[in-house]
Amino acid sequence: MKSTREQQQRTPARSTTTAAPPATSSPAAPISDLAFRENLLALLPPEGRALFEPLVLPGWLRRRRNLAERDAALRALAADHIDSTSWRIARRLNIELARYFTRGSWQYDRDRGPPADPRHAAMHRALQLHGGNKLPSRSTIQRALASRPARQPKTF
Repeated sequence: MKSTREQQQRTPARSTTTAAPPATSSPAAPISDLAFRENLLALLPPEGRALFEPLVLPGWLRRRRNLAERDAALRALAADHIDSTSWRIARRLNIELARYFTRGSWQYDRDRGPPADPRHAAMHRALQLHGGNKLPSRSTIQRALASRPARQPKTF
């Protein structure tokens, strides 16, 4: 068995001083490539942003933003309903959206711009952000009212 003195001689001494951070040309912390792209897009006018977002941003981020906009549109629609629970509000919104989708003017409005009526314009926006060819389910509407994302990470 080796003595502690021999072990101390073999192990290198640890330095108590900290290494200086690498010198950079700017005082700001470096940002990620995605944040850099988002900052560049923020400088553009809305027309340019709409043109370059599909080319610059990854698909998962565009989908997340699209779903967040859809949820905000559904919450704006729910503001007019006065009910006791989110389930009842979601049921009424689902019925109202289904009526607009099947019997309303959605079939004519989808290719044109939003209608002049503010309520129909809000429904038009929500359906357009949901994909345009299907209705959001009652559970999707209820999740949007609760401000929960469509898929939540698992917590263990």
